[in-house]
Amino acid sequence: MEQDDQHEPTRPPSPEEPPGVDAATPDPPAGRDPGRAVRLTLTLLGTMLLVYVLVVAKALLIPLVLALFFWFLINILTSTFHQISLRGHRLPRSVAFILSLTTIGLVTAFLTQLIRDNVARVVAAVPGYQRNLEHLLDRAMGAVGWTELPDISSFLASIDLASLLSQSATALANLMGNAGLVIAYLLFLFVEERQFPNKLAALFPGEERRVEVEALLFRIARDTRTYVGLKTVVSLMTAVLSYAIMRFVGLDYAEFWAILILVLNFIPNIGSLIATLLPSLLALVQFENLRPFAIVAGGVTAMQLFVANVIEPRLMGDSLNLSPLVILLSLVVWGTLWGIAGMFLCVPIMVILMIIFSHLPQTRPLAILLSRDGKISA
Repeated sequence: MEQDDQHEPTRPPSPEEPPGVDAATPDPPAGRDPGRAVRLTLTLLGTMLLVYVLVVAKALLIPLVLALFFWFLINILTSTFHQISLRGHRLPRSVAFILSLTTIGLVTAFLTQLIRDNVARVVAAVPGYQRNLEHLLDRAMGAVGWTELPDISSFLASIDLASLLSQSATALANLMGNAGLVIAYLLFLFVEERQFPNKLAALFPGEERRVEVEALLFRIARDTRTYVGLKTVVSLMTAVLSYAIMRFVGLDYAEFWAILILVLNFIPNIGSLIATLLPSLLALVQFENLRPFAIVAGGVTAMQLFVANVIEPRLMGDSLNLSPLVILLSLVVWGTLWGIAGMFLCVPIMVILMIIFSHLPQTRPLAILLSRDGKISA
């Protein structure tokens, strides 16, 4: 009896533990989560489908994104005009909105007409510039003791600059041909703008979730407005200063090149390079000596570097926390998908993507990789 009392009583099986299963049975090996493989497969398929839709539906998506760009720009101008005070009273927001629409309409019409007229004049003047370039090369070859350089001569003869400029003007006209669809999208955006808070409240009835989504949308709108507004100011400053340099040397079509610099500065990295190269080449073939070319090339290049490395960082601050490598890669990707429009829109698109990625815990590491310094606000 004493020996029986020394034995421990048998432990009844736990309701969570099925009979016949030992508690010491090892767990399944780590790294064999079938759910993870399914999620990875779905992510890859979703990415491929997204790229396919971006390519196939670009005729509809590009005007929509351009409409969003102008929508932000109109809101920025409306807020600016609304801050104007007359005898202690601010302009009504409706008046400020009408002024912003009028301003953008007049500026767009002026720029379109200016580009159209100057492209025609440049195409007409190309044969004379080509002859000047040939004479310049002849003088250069004579200075170094070469009598002829057939490869360059045949190369120049094969270049039809007038045809190239005409094709570029046609591409620009096709881009401007989407103006009707862009205006239609804009009208619907302004109509939906007033009803959007009601739709958001219906989609997210819970107050906590709705406030979170509103904060995310507010941050996207704020950062995009900041980029569009400051980039416009910086590009306008660069164009005005470059115009002063070109007018100083008497460069032909200085107004056209200034507008081109204003527009191309919205394309990161290569935009400013092209905007500097084109007027410099014209100065090379327009004048008989190299002094105007040196002034235009050196002055416009110095202006671009000063604005890009001194003025723009001071104005932008930390509002655009994108890695330079990411900007370059996004330029290549969106340029491949959407052409010139994708080059213009790549930075705002990446800003929006980084904000969305930083908001979701699953994609927050992607936002850190996209950022310049790894510091992502919550």
